[in-house]
Amino acid sequence: MGKSTAPKRQRSSWGSVQTLPSGHFQASYRHGGVHGELASVRYIAPSTFQTAKEARKWLDHEHDLIDEGKWTSPLERFTKLRHERQSQATLRDYATAWFSSSTWAATTRNRYEQLLHYYIFAEPIPPKTPRGKTSQVTMTGLGDIPIQALTRRQIAEWWRTLPIKQRRRSCDMAYGLLHNILASAVYDEILNSNPCAVKGAGKPSVRRSIDNLPTPPQIETIADAMPPQWRLGVLIGAWLGLRSGEIRELRRGDLDMDQGTVSVSRGVVRDKRQLVVGPPKTTASIRTLIIPPELIGDIRDHINTYVGVSDDSLLFSLDGTGRHVPDRVWYRAFVRSCKTCGLSGVRFHDLRHIGLTYAAGTGATVRELQAWGGHTTVAAAMRYQEIAQGRMKVLADSLSNVIASGRRPGAREDDGVSDGVTVTYR
Repeated sequence: MGKSTAPKRQRSSWGSVQTLPSGHFQASYRHGGVHGELASVRYIAPSTFQTAKEARKWLDHEHDLIDEGKWTSPLERFTKLRHERQSQATLRDYATAWFSSSTWAATTRNRYEQLLHYYIFAEPIPPKTPRGKTSQVTMTGLGDIPIQALTRRQIAEWWRTLPIKQRRRSCDMAYGLLHNILASAVYDEILNSNPCAVKGAGKPSVRRSIDNLPTPPQIETIADAMPPQWRLGVLIGAWLGLRSGEIRELRRGDLDMDQGTVSVSRGVVRDKRQLVVGPPKTTASIRTLIIPPELIGDIRDHINTYVGVSDDSLLFSLDGTGRHVPDRVWYRAFVRSCKTCGLSGVRFHDLRHIGLTYAAGTGATVRELQAWGGHTTVAAAMRYQEIAQGRMKVLADSLSNVIASGRRPGAREDDGVSDGVTVTYR
């Protein structure tokens, strides 16, 4: 028979010490009750101990409290001590502990760390200013204020010191982060209510839109202006809707040229000073896409010219070293390519926006766009249903044809057909 895994109990001079399977020690004792009338109660130490000696020391202290008439329930004392510590804890103490328990992706964590560090804890950074000029912003930090002492007025004063005009989006995000931290403190019963109540603060920023989407010929021009070994990345970003990190982590084995598909299951992101490979942004981002036939030739040429023979070989590497292309290097090359083509204000992520917008223009449903783009929610997919340049005129002409079909002599009331547009009325 195997050895028993039941905890071993050792008697001390008073109470008992139990050896747990983890190797730690648990101390307990019985107290109270009336002989023959009421059973005593077993009290267990609120935490375990590293050694039996520490456990017995705790038992001796409990026995002294009973002898001196100062005894109360260990749990009651532990709860009181915890509340005392919480009342003394600063916002920095609580926020740091709250932050360490989070499970955000690396990019989100890095962004929130910056907001916590520079905005909420007030280690200021200079706002963006024209070259040659300096501007200093003095912010009022909240980090050293006891969390239970935070008031609405203090948070309002902190908000007013932020560089709202220069960095409104970052300030709103910092306010939202602070609101979430204090909401957690309310849930933990450290605060009775959330003191974040600044009117107008933390509102979602106006969604960036592209007035004039680059046309397919312009996308080709941008791609041709990229370093030749990265040209295909622009085409994949635009017509397959992949994120930059997903593109830069693509490997030869992710492509099935016989089936004409590409599998997306990883991405590369910057975690502080290093590039880290992990799962993509969301579970919905793990997907297999059919490659548009027009791109098959480009992909074959790229693989034969720039990619190693191993399935693990990156499609895009840094100067042929086999290492990932850093995000900053990738973005700078893209911006230079856009400037070469006379385009400004276009970000690499806009390629994803552009591709999904053109997909919507072809008649793709929201659910199809959601699957193609790897979005978790329908709302996320809807953000990419912008109107491509000239699309409003096409829609207006189509509606005009529908209207005209209803005005023709002998037209049926249930459907109309005109110039290839068929509409069924329901």
